[in-house]
Amino acid sequence: HHLAIKELEAAKHFGIESNRVRQQLCKEYIAINDTVGYERALKEGVNTLPKEPWYPENLLNLYLDRRELKKALDIIDRVLSFDTSNAKNIELKGQLLEEFGDTAGAEVAYLQAVVYDTTLLVSYSSLGRIYFNRALEAENALVEARKFDDIYTKAVPMYEAALPYYNKAYDNDTDRKDVSIATAIRTILYKRFQSPKCRNAKQLIRRYNEVSRAYGMSTM
Repeated sequence: HHLAIKELEAAKHFGIESNRVRQQLCKEYIAINDTVGYERALKEGVNTLPKEPWYPENLLNLYLDRRELKKALDIIDRVLSFDTSNAKNIELKGQLLEEFGDTAGAEVAYLQAVVYDTTLLVSYSSLGRIYFNRALEAENALVEARKFDDIYTKAVPMYEAALPYYNKAYDNDTDRKDVSIATAIRTILYKRFQSPKCRNAKQLIRRYNEVSRAYGMSTM
């Protein structure tokens, strides 16, 4: 492998089958577990062969494996430029943006991702969580201001904005592994049930119990 690396490092400068040579060079570095050389070779590929998706895709995977999430965020748009409708990568961009506190950017990414793939559990549950947390902040502010009557007219409708996304997450969580989905749905339904203007109590209780049973939680 070391001899091959030496020969490939020399050959990459001659421009003959540059893509094949550079990809093989990357693979040789991986074969000897030289991730420093592998990263350097991938970066050179990104810069030298900008029309080849192989290098940014593998660079992204390297950064994700290392949990170098800032570097992953820096390269994700380059990866997406080769396939702008790749829902999983758009979802990944949302997760990376959210990791660094850009909730608004993450929201845009998740909304875009579910346009291309309606089975994305993470995107739907993340959108639900984003809207739920906004409602929770609004409710806490109203409680602090002692404006309790406004909770049902201002905060509860904000919670309900999260419900369609949590319902889609519920539909896609067929293994019933993400209990946070059920917890959020139950909370939103209960807040609606408590509202003085509630007109469909039986329907709410039926849905509450359906979700609860699906996740092995207590019913009303």
